Amino acid sequence: MRCRFFLPDNHSRRASLLLLMAAFLWGSGNLANKTILSDVDPVCAVFLRSSIAVPALLWPVWRERLRPRPEGWLRSVGPGSLMFALALLTQQWGYQTATVTNASFLVNASCVLTPVLGVLFWRDRLQGRTVISAVLVLMGALLMSGAWWSLATVNTGDALCLVSALFYSFWIILIGRHLERFPTPAATTLAQCLCAALISVPLVLAGDPVAPQDWWGAMPEALYLGLFSTAAAFALTAAAQTRVSASTAAILVSAESLFGGAAGIVFLAERPAPAALLGGGLVLAAILTMALRPEPIRAKLRLAATRPSLTTSQ
Repeated sequence: MRCRFFLPDNHSRRASLLLLMAAFLWGSGNLANKTILSDVDPVCAVFLRSSIAVPALLWPVWRERLRPRPEGWLRSVGPGSLMFALALLTQQWGYQTATVTNASFLVNASCVLTPVLGVLFWRDRLQGRTVISAVLVLMGALLMSGAWWSLATVNTGDALCLVSALFYSFWIILIGRHLERFPTPAATTLAQCLCAALISVPLVLAGDPVAPQDWWGAMPEALYLGLFSTAAAFALTAAAQTRVSASTAAILVSAESLFGGAAGIVFLAERPAPAALLGGGLVLAAILTMALRPEPIRAKLRLAATRPSLTTSQ
């Protein structure tokens, strides 16, 4: 039987809700991504958030009751986990010089890159409203960020955030295809976090030593990022991707920019310009378009050979 710990039914609108919840957790964590760098470097930040996420995911993995692991599971989850680690690292490096607003906009470029990559590499078919929604998100995020810069003003952090968006696009496609075969969101998220933590270890050791007080100073942000913006958010995304397409998922999680902007208004007393409000309206329109009629995955879940190993949690 299918594991129903994260996704109690197969309704695609339930998956849309999970993706919006993940976007809220990412958006609310954008400020922590920036402030944690006052204590530790980007690699240490990724190591901390990934390491904290791993034990938080052990109980959900146990609830999935996956015994034994299906044949081909590790080989399937590997490429997506590598893209996940690279996306986290490049995004965190980008936060060193990119503003929180610009970083949010540039990372959300993945909503356009994802359907494009799906067509180029996997010959996916796109619905017209998916293309329109992706363009609306990009235009809206641009207005919200005020990033009407020219190529001459793009700094290293901005470029790294754009590279991160490319990695996120590959990640959401590869993990989506993996979850079509193996609907195991908790175990898949655990594998991704382990991969990010393990890749970070040699980079941490090769860098400058970090004082114990700096590790401790970074802990409040690391706990939020690890428990909520990593473990919870990516597990919710994985659960939703067992029901909706990668293109739909990329557009819905772009609501991160809306939640990040709302957090700035509430906690930082920011006052958005009229153009930013218009941009938020465009993003909201695109998200509602996809949330009300989400595009399902291309194929039915293929787990017939391993279903006896999956039990429903009571």
